Amino acid sequence: RDGATAYSPSGSVTLTSSSASGNQWFLDGLPIGGATNQIYVATGTGAYTVKVTSGGCTSASSAPTNVTVNPIPSTPTITPGGPTTFCDGGSVLLTSSSATGNQWFLNGVAISGQTSQTTVATAAGSYTVAVTTNGCTSANSAITTVTVNPKPNVTITAPTNMFSGASAAASVNHGCAGATFVWSVSGGTITSGQGTPGITFTAGAAGTLIISVTVTNSFGCSDFKSVNVTVQQASFGAPPFLSANASGTSANLSWATVVPVDHYEIYRSTDNVNWTLRGTSASNTFGEAGLSASTTYLYKVRAIKADLTVSAYSPINAATTIAFNDDSLTACLTLVK
Repeated sequence: RDGATAYSPSGSVTLTSSSASGNQWFLDGLPIGGATNQIYVATGTGAYTVKVTSGGCTSASSAPTNVTVNPIPSTPTITPGGPTTFCDGGSVLLTSSSATGNQWFLNGVAISGQTSQTTVATAAGSYTVAVTTNGCTSANSAITTVTVNPKPNVTITAPTNMFSGASAAASVNHGCAGATFVWSVSGGTITSGQGTPGITFTAGAAGTLIISVTVTNSFGCSDFKSVNVTVQQASFGAPPFLSANASGTSANLSWATVVPVDHYEIYRSTDNVNWTLRGTSASNTFGEAGLSASTTYLYKVRAIKADLTVSAYSPINAATTIAFNDDSLTACLTLVK
């Protein structure tokens, strides 16, 4: 190879003399011991020449062939940008110590298109990176192991419709040993089962009740799900004909019976905003004493079935307590009362 610059990524280049015999190879003008064949494998940097001796006469040196042996790049290192153990759907940014020439590998197989200084690891496995400079490739970096833990994928089983005040159950399918369960109900009340795969709950007022659960497995990976339940007003009517009467500082209520019904709930307010449950009654009457004098009390009643479905509230009725203050009686002086 006359006058050319020879380079081989394999670490050597084969030089061939035009003469089949009588050769002597030189490197930078110095003879190479034992290099007398027609072919010479050059592994070092420098200017290679050859001379031919025939019949006791030696030719002039050939034109030099310059061979450049580039150094193998240093083995790169990987720096994770966060935890290398995460839940399914997560990732970690891996950064090579070399700004250029990178090729990323997963489990020893080159990742197509991943030649930047960084790569986003989303799959579990052994990540390495190699650097190529001037056709020379470094050894692979030390392995960075990425672990991807499974994430729960649960489904809530719950009724789609129910009556206001009724009780029902909700549960999740799961196969996660050591899992934890956190439930919440908007528009209702959990009555039992918090912290377990299944709960019972009571529906509130008519509208939309939302059941939510967060399931966390032993790896700390969570799944959040929610479902909507349509809450309807009970099909039976509100107690009609509510009558509220005050006598001194007591109030007595009565209303028409609702059939079928298990019991009634009686609510009281003084501002028509804040209502409190005053008690229950199995019959269609209710009374309470110890009220404040000269105060108007508002009452409303609703019916409750045995399955805990509830009716709408009755129309509001008022009872006003009036205290009559008598003049004092004086013996032998007060004549008429």
